[in-house]
Amino acid sequence: MPGAEHQVVDSLYAAYPDRLRPLLPCFRSAFEAMEDWVERGQNPPPSATLPRPSGGDLPNECRLGT
Repeated sequence: MPGAEHQVVDSLYAAYPDRLRPLLPCFRSAFEAMEDWVERGQNPPPSATLPRPSGGDLPNECRLGT
């Protein structure tokens, strides 16, 4: 993910919102997609590099491709 930082420095997002992107929300979304795939038989999202969204709630959300 372009502009993403390790979750240890996700807390710096508030100081540099134009330069950083928290990774933790995308880790959570990826793990949930993996659970859906393994436990519920749903297809995983396609492999992709996630571009930085122009809006939304970056510290709390990460939309994976569908």
